[in-house]
Amino acid sequence: MIPQLWTFALVWSVGTTTNLAGRAKFDKWLRGRLPKIGVDFPENKLVYDYNFDRATKSWVSWFSTVREYSVDIK
Repeated sequence: MIPQLWTFALVWSVGTTTNLAGRAKFDKWLRGRLPKIGVDFPENKLVYDYNFDRATKSWVSWFSTVREYSVDIK
């Protein structure tokens, strides 16, 4: 679980310092290195779109971790 948590921390410390085009480049760069440290990452979206769930020990979409929010306009 340490490699996955390290990867998550890397994405949101170093990887967050760039713009949208840089995020795509960082995603490609990081994915080329992840197999070397034993991190299996989903391919559907960028690495920025995932959170590591420690309970299930798997990568999950950020959207599945946030409750739906609705605004009461009254």
